[in-house]
Amino acid sequence: MVVAGVVAVGWGQDSAAVVQAARKAYASREDLKIASARLDHATLGQYERLEVDVDLHATYDNPFDSAQVSLAAGFSREGGGATTIAGFYDIPYAPLTPGTILTGDAPYKRDGAAGWKVRFTPRQAGRYTCKLSAMDRTGKRAAYGPLTFLVTPRKAHGSVRVARGNPRYFEYEDGSLFYPTGANVAWTHEFFRGNPNGTYEHYFPAIAEAGGNATRVWLCHWSWLEWTPPKLEGDGTFSGYAGAGFYNQKVAAGLDRVFALAEKLGLQVVLCTDDDNEQYINTDTFDSWMWNSYNVRNGGPCTTVGEFWTKAEAKRLYRQRLSYIAARWGYSTSFWCWNFWNDCDAADPAQAAWLEEMYHHVRGMDTNFPERPVGTNFGTNGADFLNRAMDYINGGGGKVYFDRVKAFGDYWRRKPFVIFECGFDANDPAGFLPSVHQSLWEAAGNGMAGAMCWAWELFDKYGWAEFRPVREFMEPLPLNREAVHEVDAKLTDVRLDKAGEAFVVPVALHPVHHWGEKDPRETFHVTTAGCAEEAELYAALYGMNASRVPWRTTPKFEVDSPDGGALVIEVPEIGAGDQVLAVTVDGATVLRKDLRGGRREINDAGERYARVAIPAGRHEVVVANEGGDWIIVGSYVFLFQVKDADASPPVRVLGRQGADFAFAWLRNIYADPVTRVSGVEPRVVEAATLRVGGLKAGRYHVTWWDTHAGKAISETTAMAADGKLALPLPATLADDVAVRIRRAD
Repeated sequence: MVVAGVVAVGWGQDSAAVVQAARKAYASREDLKIASARLDHATLGQYERLEVDVDLHATYDNPFDSAQVSLAAGFSREGGGATTIAGFYDIPYAPLTPGTILTGDAPYKRDGAAGWKVRFTPRQAGRYTCKLSAMDRTGKRAAYGPLTFLVTPRKAHGSVRVARGNPRYFEYEDGSLFYPTGANVAWTHEFFRGNPNGTYEHYFPAIAEAGGNATRVWLCHWSWLEWTPPKLEGDGTFSGYAGAGFYNQKVAAGLDRVFALAEKLGLQVVLCTDDDNEQYINTDTFDSWMWNSYNVRNGGPCTTVGEFWTKAEAKRLYRQRLSYIAARWGYSTSFWCWNFWNDCDAADPAQAAWLEEMYHHVRGMDTNFPERPVGTNFGTNGADFLNRAMDYINGGGGKVYFDRVKAFGDYWRRKPFVIFECGFDANDPAGFLPSVHQSLWEAAGNGMAGAMCWAWELFDKYGWAEFRPVREFMEPLPLNREAVHEVDAKLTDVRLDKAGEAFVVPVALHPVHHWGEKDPRETFHVTTAGCAEEAELYAALYGMNASRVPWRTTPKFEVDSPDGGALVIEVPEIGAGDQVLAVTVDGATVLRKDLRGGRREINDAGERYARVAIPAGRHEVVVANEGGDWIIVGSYVFLFQVKDADASPPVRVLGRQGADFAFAWLRNIYADPVTRVSGVEPRVVEAATLRVGGLKAGRYHVTWWDTHAGKAISETTAMAADGKLALPLPATLADDVAVRIRRAD
């Protein structure tokens, strides 16, 4: 079999034998001693990295197993303060490519002798001593030192932690708000598609220049630390694998460069340690369980995927991996947070126990930054248990996800809710950046602790933008220092263009993907104010096949439309065979639309969208699939005819406030992509007054913000009478605008 252009040696034979051959190069047979040690700096500044090269000799088969050999460094500061940091084994490599690549069989060359290192970041100024100690498998110990160095004062943010004053947000150690925004650069496969820009040296500066301050990198999915070697020869990273418990030093060298680059550019890195692909069992792709180093056929301890979560040896090996990551990269102030399994979302008690065990292992390690956040991803089923122990909540974008988290107790109230992969439109080149823009500002307005986008390739294609305006708007706000709640704000005195004409208020419902489940709710109430039950609306309309009937749901929408309107249903994909989208209003069929030939992507607008009229008054609208398999609904958009702009202003107001500050994002709903495709005539808000309540009495600075240019439109002061401010819009509103309100004293 060929894997990514490489003949897989281990395929079709005992891969464990290949693994054993790869491990021979790591063994050592020497008496325990620390022959020498060297500091790379005699003087350095606060939050700068100190590296200690250690000439350690010992007997071991696996230098990464602390039960066979371990190295530690104790750092003490004159006047108080001591920290112990674990050392790590290193074989230096450098890329043969023009920049740093983390994917596939990336070529690397040896760049020095193997050895041991300790990395330490001093957080306080002063004179320090370092004492080294080592232990082998027999319990014998060796010591070296002390070494001394001086740390000078230096202004720096420090590491990121959950904010102490308001745990719904993040902050740096210096107390300033960290509001993350940027793009994932999980890997760099574009280089192997002939794109010379597919390196971290290309992507990280692009994020930083666009005003981003965060990114997400994966140590999995083609850039693992431990995996099964498909071959032993050659310069590529494939030849660096040696199975479970041994760490690919070519990949590690690449990650060294990634962190160094992030530190230089001021980017914070979310480090993702695994992906759900690695546990797929019905595929033979190189990123599946077939090649997983924990699989018994590859020399690992697990005979089944399920044992990965429960077997003691598998958990020991994973704890060892986390310890190595902490020892090698835990020094970095750009290591924002741990992110365990990507898309690990099944509500399985074994997985929950595993995640909590790994959380407490990381929390219990000696490290430079003990408050570094630890978390994982959740998907459609996992929000409840995956956040019992985690330091943050990570979910998708938009109001529907935020509302879903509310249903899982109070986790969301006491932890940052950050979006690592916000929504975006990948199909429309002209719509990509506008969709990212909307997602980032929606996240901020809904009280998220930050938002990033997945599609680093599309930014490269359509332009790097959107990060700076939202970050620079949010950073001056004291969100990390006091509790906040939904902003008390509404629009009044609304005047639209074409005065006197009725207008349409679109209410878009975005269903949640729950595969293989019947929606527990059947009835949803929809008005111009929205739908309170939106978070429980499922996307799949199952048909009449015997295997689908147990999951079949026909959502009933109780619609209150005083002046009438319409419903537009978006169908982005359908299951195998022919499906039938059926809609009734008060029991009478108003639509039967044939959707023929199962497809994962429907792009033709005539097929993708269906529209039905809704008469004035209260009505029951029922939507069903009368075909066999399934229909995925991307959105239900109710178009309400409205005459009173003050009663139903066509502007969404999202934001947060404390006792003496507030912010809001005002979005003309006609600028939403889902509104445009619904065929609604755009309208412009000519004038309106934003009324904000719940503030302390006093004088306030008011900054109206251009969300595209990232600069102030106007800056004024206003007096809050009885805790209320009345703020006229600074200009007509065709798209969106933001406002920041801070007490003047």
